[in-house]
Amino acid sequence: MLFSKILLAFALIISVVYVNAVPDVCTISSDCSNTKYCSGGYCVSCRTHNDCGLNEFCSSNIFDLDQFGSCQKFDKDGDDCIAYNTAELGNLLTSNSTKCSYMYFNYAYGAGYPAGQLNVDYQGTCVSGKCRICNYANGGSNTGEGKGAPRTCVFPGKYATVHSSSWSAGKYYEQPIQVWLAIFFCLIVLILAFHVMGFLKSN
Repeated sequence: MLFSKILLAFALIISVVYVNAVPDVCTISSDCSNTKYCSGGYCVSCRTHNDCGLNEFCSSNIFDLDQFGSCQKFDKDGDDCIAYNTAELGNLLTSNSTKCSYMYFNYAYGAGYPAGQLNVDYQGTCVSGKCRICNYANGGSNTGEGKGAPRTCVFPGKYATVHSSSWSAGKYYEQPIQVWLAIFFCLIVLILAFHVMGFLKSN
């Protein structure tokens, strides 16, 4: 009797964990809560990268329902990398340690596809041998719609909101004239302040 109760409790715990782990199935977005989309037949938190926070990406890994349609941190930032092409990234023999990308194994790969059974979940950019989420040199803007703010890429390869990018350290590094203008502005304010103080003292 005791053993059956323990077994029943264990089964209940497993069922609760399973229900919480597997996202709700859906046909259209109205089948989901008002904070989720219907994508690939499941209720998910994100559909595009702009649904996520800065320096995060929306996972397309349909074979892992814990990740699919969820925002993932881009934690490869600053790692050593090699600029592999798409075929090299998908090759199982290519070292994952130097890939500036997140990969997943595609179990549904068909016979008509080329060799290699890895799909790219998110591909960053290899700049100066370092892995970055975006390439600041080519604009790297992502201004589509979503739950998150529109973003633009700043040095050395990180996203900042369109409004805050002008105040980021990376932007100043790219455009040093803005730094000098800020310095000159401070100097002008100080000079004016000293002149005003001198004028007031003389009176």
